[in-house]
Amino acid sequence: MTEEREPGGATPYAPPGAPLSSLPVHAAAPGISPVAAVIGTFTAPGKTFEKLVAKPTWWLPLVAAILVTFVSTLLIAPKIDIEATMREMFQSIADKTNSEVSEEQIQQALARQGAPSAVRSAAQAAVSAPLAFFFIALLLWGGSRIMGSESRYPQLLAIWGHSNLAFLVGGVLTMPLFFSVPDASLTQRQALRFVKSNLGAMLPDSTPAALLSIAGSIDVFALATLALLVVGMRKLPEISPASATSVPLALWVLWVAGKAAFAALFFG
Repeated sequence: MTEEREPGGATPYAPPGAPLSSLPVHAAAPGISPVAAVIGTFTAPGKTFEKLVAKPTWWLPLVAAILVTFVSTLLIAPKIDIEATMREMFQSIADKTNSEVSEEQIQQALARQGAPSAVRSAAQAAVSAPLAFFFIALLLWGGSRIMGSESRYPQLLAIWGHSNLAFLVGGVLTMPLFFSVPDASLTQRQALRFVKSNLGAMLPDSTPAALLSIAGSIDVFALATLALLVVGMRKLPEISPASATSVPLALWVLWVAGKAAFAALFFG
C-alpha cells in the first residue's frame, strides 16, 4: 500500500496500530456564493470571512458600492449650497492668514467651478468608487504582507468589499433623511453633520473644524466596518491576531488624521 503523504513529502503521523481513517484528510475548503457571503457578513462574519479567504468573491460588494455611491450622491448633491460652502472656506482661510477675500475673488472661484450637475457629480462619484475600492484593498494587502501574511490580493478584495457593506448600509439608511431637506440649504460642513450617527454631529457649531472631523470619523457605521475588517484580517494565513488588528487600525488612524488636517487647512 502506498503511504499517503502531506504536501511537501512528509508522512503524516499516526500512533502504532491506529486505523488509516485517523490520518488527517486535507479537503479543499468550501467556497461561498456571493449572496450568501453578503448575508453571512452580518449573521456569521467569522465563518463567512473564513470561506471568503479560502475562495474569494468580491464582485457583488463592488457593484453595491458603485450603486449606493451613485444614488446617494444624486440625492445629496442638490442639497449642498456651493456658494455658501465656498464662502465658508474662503472666510476660514482669510481668518487664518489675517487677510481679506473680496467678493470678486469669490465670484471668480464660483465661475471657474461652474454650477455642478447632480447627475454629473453622481457619475463622477460612481467612477471614483471602484478606484477607491481597489486602492484600499491594495493598502490592506500591502500591510498584511508586511506583517508576514501569505495573503493574496483577491483575498483582501473580498475582505474589504464585505467589510465595507456596513458603511454602505449606513448610506442607504441615511438617504431618506435628505428627502425632506430643501435644495441648496446645507453647506458641505452641515451636510457631514446632518446624520446623527457620529460624535461630530453632537458637537456645537463653534467646534474647530479639525476636532469636528475627528469626532465625525467616530461613526457607528465606520466603526462597524473597522470591526468587520479586523475579523476578516484575522482569517488570513500566517498573520498574528495583533498584526491583523493593527493593519486596519493604522490605516484608519492615517485616514482620520488626513481628513482632520484638510479640515483645519480649509475650514479653520
